[in-house]
Amino acid sequence: MKKSKVDQSTYAFKLKQNIQIELKTPQQLKAFMSENLTQKQIKDLVKIKTPASRKMHLSQEGIILIDVLGQLKTLSELELNNNQIKDISAIQNMTKMKRLDISSNQISEVSALKPLTILEFLNACKNKLSTIDALFELNKMKELDLSENLIENIDSLANMVALQVLKLNKNQLQEISSLRGLTNITELHLQSNKIISIDDLKHLKALQKLNLSNNSISDLSPLQSLNQLFELKISNNQINSLRGIERLENLNKLEANHNKLISLKPLKNLYLLEYLELDYNLIFDISPLILLVSLCDVSLQCNKITSLPIFPQNEILYGINLAGNDVCDVNPLSELSNLSNVNLQQNQVIDISPLEYMELYNFNIIGNKVKSASKFNPSGCMKFYLYQDQQKQTKADVKFYQRLKAISSSQTVLFKYTQNQRRFYEIQQQVEQKHNKIKSVCQFQAKQLLKISNDDRSCYTDDSNCSQQIDNVDLKEKFQLVKAHIINKQTIQIQKLQYAVELMMLVIGI
Repeated sequence: MKKSKVDQSTYAFKLKQNIQIELKTPQQLKAFMSENLTQKQIKDLVKIKTPASRKMHLSQEGIILIDVLGQLKTLSELELNNNQIKDISAIQNMTKMKRLDISSNQISEVSALKPLTILEFLNACKNKLSTIDALFELNKMKELDLSENLIENIDSLANMVALQVLKLNKNQLQEISSLRGLTNITELHLQSNKIISIDDLKHLKALQKLNLSNNSISDLSPLQSLNQLFELKISNNQINSLRGIERLENLNKLEANHNKLISLKPLKNLYLLEYLELDYNLIFDISPLILLVSLCDVSLQCNKITSLPIFPQNEILYGINLAGNDVCDVNPLSELSNLSNVNLQQNQVIDISPLEYMELYNFNIIGNKVKSASKFNPSGCMKFYLYQDQQKQTKADVKFYQRLKAISSSQTVLFKYTQNQRRFYEIQQQVEQKHNKIKSVCQFQAKQLLKISNDDRSCYTDDSNCSQQIDNVDLKEKFQLVKAHIINKQTIQIQKLQYAVELMMLVIGI
């Protein structure tokens, strides 16, 4: 569509749908520009006169050209993220700019930003930047995001002494010496680069959050002086020792997954540590953690742990993930009074009775050697996973599972539920019991069940009219509505619909 001719008092915008908006007064223009235009799908701004706005939001508009924006010299805030912009030369006249978002575009150079000397916030992530020399004079910058670009050299950042937040993740950085003078930084993201040495970080004593994941770092000793550090992420590196972080007395969260760690001794005095992730390492002794009374959530998945220490003073630990280890005895976990989420998947556990009276919310013992769960009645448990265990019982007593909402007992030898089995199914939301020896399907009432599955080809329904009864339900009742779809007479999928009703449906078990 050709641009229509408008008089000098008209300000026109051409939209993606070839619709032209005409604003005939400066007041209309000001109101139009001051709003977030994300719903109008603007592709190109044809003409702007009387630049009255100080803020403009043009996110996700499919914009390609921004030449006309050069007239808006009084703008202090501009959002152009998620467009298709390649050239930002029009921005060089906006010397009043303090906040600029040009993320998620096709920009390969930023020389136009050089005159913007009072810029305080810049988001240029997800572009095609390889050099950032033009940013050298921007010493008022407080927050800078250059993540997900192609940057190899960051010497131009050395002058940004006011920086507080810096994001350089997912670039091509190998060395970071130019950061040593940026002593006001409190948050630094360097994950997914090619960094080997972090010696220059020892000068950044104001750091509170540091992400060094996905690099080639092996030595953490430069971090020992960063005693303000609150959150540290060092996963996917070449680290075989935590030496260097033992003095980080304010550390609250540590992620060090996928390394070569063996000893946890450097952690023993980090009394403020609450969240700890050490998955996929070589750890076998976790006794250094017993005095960390602030620990809330611990993940030690896929290590070499065979035994658990007693945590005598921890009253707040609510989650522990020990999947993929060789733990046999779960008795020490019974001392953790606040424990609610336990993952013991793929261990060597035989007896789970020590945890019987705990208020567990989520309990996973998939792939262990549990011989019997028939006496295990977790009064507080809401999710219970027994999948692929070597259970010997042929029936399960579930009369105490009053709060249980999801259970998986697939690939066991279960063929029968006993003790109020109808009530058991009524209160469930998800039941999975595939590859067992269950022979028949019976009828029951279910108000909450969302999914039940049993793909054993030998099972059958004892009431061929059940599916028809489901279809004839009155949808105007006030109960919660669920609808059953029988798939090959083996699996029942139940989906919530808009209204509510009490209905009869099929269930596997007898």
